[in-house]
Amino acid sequence: MAAYKKIPDNILEMIRERVSIEHVIAEYVPLKRQGKYFKGLCPFHQEKTPSFTVNTDLQIFKCFGCGESGNVFSFLMKYENVTFPEAVEKMALVAGISLPESEPETVEKKNERHHVHEILKQSQKAYQKFLLDSSSADYARKYLLKRGINRSHIQKYGLGYAPDQWDFLTKTLNHTGKYLIMSGLVLKHKDSGKMYDRFRNRIIFPIKHYRTGDILGFGGRTLGDDPAKYINSPETIVYHKSSTLYGLYEAGSFIRKNRSAILVEGYFDRIAMDIAGIPNTVAPCGTALSSSQVKLVKRYADSVIVLFDSDDAGIKAAQRALELCLAEGVECFAVPLPSGRDPDDILVQEGSDALKNCLIKTLPGIDFLIKTASNRHNLNHSRGRRSVVEELIPFLLDVKNSIDRGSYVARIADLIGVPPTSVLELCRRRLSKIKTQQYSDHSADSYKNTKPGISPDVEKICCREQELFCFLIQHPKYIQWENNPINAESMITETGKIIYSLLKKEFVKNNSLALDRILSRLDNPMMQQIMIELFDDPDMNQRLINIDPHTTFQSIVDSFKENELRKELRFIKKEIQSSNVSPQKIEMLLKRKLELLNEINSYSSLDEKDNQ
Repeated sequence: MAAYKKIPDNILEMIRERVSIEHVIAEYVPLKRQGKYFKGLCPFHQEKTPSFTVNTDLQIFKCFGCGESGNVFSFLMKYENVTFPEAVEKMALVAGISLPESEPETVEKKNERHHVHEILKQSQKAYQKFLLDSSSADYARKYLLKRGINRSHIQKYGLGYAPDQWDFLTKTLNHTGKYLIMSGLVLKHKDSGKMYDRFRNRIIFPIKHYRTGDILGFGGRTLGDDPAKYINSPETIVYHKSSTLYGLYEAGSFIRKNRSAILVEGYFDRIAMDIAGIPNTVAPCGTALSSSQVKLVKRYADSVIVLFDSDDAGIKAAQRALELCLAEGVECFAVPLPSGRDPDDILVQEGSDALKNCLIKTLPGIDFLIKTASNRHNLNHSRGRRSVVEELIPFLLDVKNSIDRGSYVARIADLIGVPPTSVLELCRRRLSKIKTQQYSDHSADSYKNTKPGISPDVEKICCREQELFCFLIQHPKYIQWENNPINAESMITETGKIIYSLLKKEFVKNNSLALDRILSRLDNPMMQQIMIELFDDPDMNQRLINIDPHTTFQSIVDSFKENELRKELRFIKKEIQSSNVSPQKIEMLLKRKLELLNEINSYSSLDEKDNQ
């Protein structure tokens, strides 16, 4: 596909005007006219009664069953699993409209890409022919047969064998060294300059482009004693590991039909699942699952079942996969396999029915994450419950949808037996710490770059103040809320007092908060920078405040109260350690210290107890 500039809105409008949406969709879905609409069975979910409607007046489609909707471009993107530019390019050809090209691929680059594709195609054929026909591949064929893979399977999955030779490809393929090296299949010795094959004495698995079926690279499983059990093609001009999944080209139609994908750990697992009659299965390409791969699956499926090995490495990989799916808003489930087993083992030893039965025993993804974290800690103690939440906080902060995040918080709280507000409080503090560090680093850089004559002596606001100000910018009515116990004097830094006073003055005067008006009241560049960052803080503004604003505000107020209590606690500790304190006063101070500790601990049931 050619590279295009940002496509102007008028070009998109011209395409929409010249292309009839019902004619485009009718190529994929049988439609019948009903009045001014067209109706058919939805291609995005299974249904018996047509609920998929095409509105020719508005040039949109909508399914009243599953809720999918959009225009002609979004239909193509979802149905054919293409990007927006690819959908536009296809419709532009239909409409007879030229798109504005930018930086077209050079002849040299096209030539390189062509040669690499040819090398990969020829290599797959050479590897497979050697596996099927050569007497030197007897051991490889027997090994595969033990794993339930016969000759017809070898042909179906395009498997091959790279013989234990240093120059198999260089002798077999009629290509120059430059392109062989670019393909990633041949390496060049740094000292001698001699070329040699990357894959030797390995079963070869071809990795295909999820949409076109072009071979992009290979995975190789050793049949010798090489400590690297699996090696994979490197990143090349045609292969990007995070942009495809093993088996997706073959499994795509089945996944789209079921709206569900099964994710397994390795190449053999994917093949085992398909042999067992479970074709909607894919696997990462020899690396950890990436968010890009999850987004790719999301184009096809509404839910993902993660079926990984039951060893420690498999459990960790499953956790990561579930976290990525949940963060992207994909419904997901985990299959807890018996200890020491993987899908391929179960198929070979017990048959396809046993493997299918495993898929019945799924756990919701969030439950699996909580369970595995809980297994490492004692939930009978506050510290253990806190540790579980702290393990899950990075995942919670990655979740993009605030409603999803809220439901996960509620589930965590329910399963480990703590209030949801306690989980949210720990999330809030972790995010505050991250943002404060980022702010501190940014401020340090700003101070280094301060222009001569501008005073850099502006005290940085603390994390509690930052949270409060970001909240008030979103919910300014709380500045004048009659039950608001906070005022300028409650602030911890002098800068915080100035900002709180500014926000309050601005709201009282205009009943709103406007950054431009506030900046006009400030002549210090550092103060202006602080205000700009507070108004434009997407992490704090969109991801922290994910429940009822009143609950969030109360949590922030509590943190200010807790800060005052801790300040008093530090003072009392110094008094106790003082050499000229009477026993009577020490007794009084210890009593007050105990009261303060109880008050501090009441703000979060998961907080660590302060050292006595």
